[in-house]
Amino acid sequence: MRSSMPFVAMVMAVLAQVTNMMATKLVISRGISTFVLAVYSGAFSSLALLPYALFFHCTFGRSDHPPITFSILFRIFLIALIGTLGLITGYTVGGAFIVTFYKGPPILLTSSHSGSPYQLLSPQLNWILGGFLLACESLTISLWLILQTSTLKKYPAELMIVFYNCCFVTVQSAVVALIAERDPRSWRLGLDTRLIAVLYIAVIGTAFRISVTTWCLGRTGPLFVSMFKPLAIVVAIVLGVVFLGDVFYFGSLVGALVIVTGFYTVVWGKAKEEKVSEDGGVQNFESTSPNAPLLKNRREEI
Repeated sequence: MRSSMPFVAMVMAVLAQVTNMMATKLVISRGISTFVLAVYSGAFSSLALLPYALFFHCTFGRSDHPPITFSILFRIFLIALIGTLGLITGYTVGGAFIVTFYKGPPILLTSSHSGSPYQLLSPQLNWILGGFLLACESLTISLWLILQTSTLKKYPAELMIVFYNCCFVTVQSAVVALIAERDPRSWRLGLDTRLIAVLYIAVIGTAFRISVTTWCLGRTGPLFVSMFKPLAIVVAIVLGVVFLGDVFYFGSLVGALVIVTGFYTVVWGKAKEEKVSEDGGVQNFESTSPNAPLLKNRREEI
């Protein structure tokens, strides 16, 4: 049961990521800037994690965690800087749910589809710009996973790292937003669906997703976590067709089959690797058992 927990946790993180993309698409279509959205998501996610930082860590003084130092804070600052770049880039391409180089003929055309209302540029320019931004996002995510894993080895307190990370992201994105957004009206949030979507992005799409991902990084490493990234595309395709009325193309079907095949191949390979490691550990334990004859062990060594 415990061995399956990282898998279940990452599936939940993928669902949180995809629904976060859908909520991002909603609020951006309602007029919220991507820079302002990054500030609000970082601020509300910091507030969501504040009770843990205050009561569980500061008040009771977790003795099993080493004290936080300037070097660890600087590491988290770099992680947050990379996360801010990836966050703004991800919000920019938040409407791009289907990532294929070949669309092919449409397989399923919903009645609600009448052209994307979020398409501001020409289709060719959208493909070029979207591909470039997705490549940048993938690079920042890879760097983020590696730095987060190395930081966990020095400071194994997942939620505290996520809390400081969200605080730094808020400050960094606020500096960018204050420069890029000069209109005060772009910062307004009313009691409507935009506020609900922003709160969902902050609590579920940011605080919960990053906390789960960080927890899995400390137990499985960056390879296991990164292989769930393509799976999010498949989930996004399905949810986009079901809830947003997107067109389901033949290229999307081919891409989804390739992604699922590759995903299960990696999962199968990881399972075989763990089994071989466990069998090797059992054999080494039996060969060095005190009940085994010493002469037999000596002959095997020779």
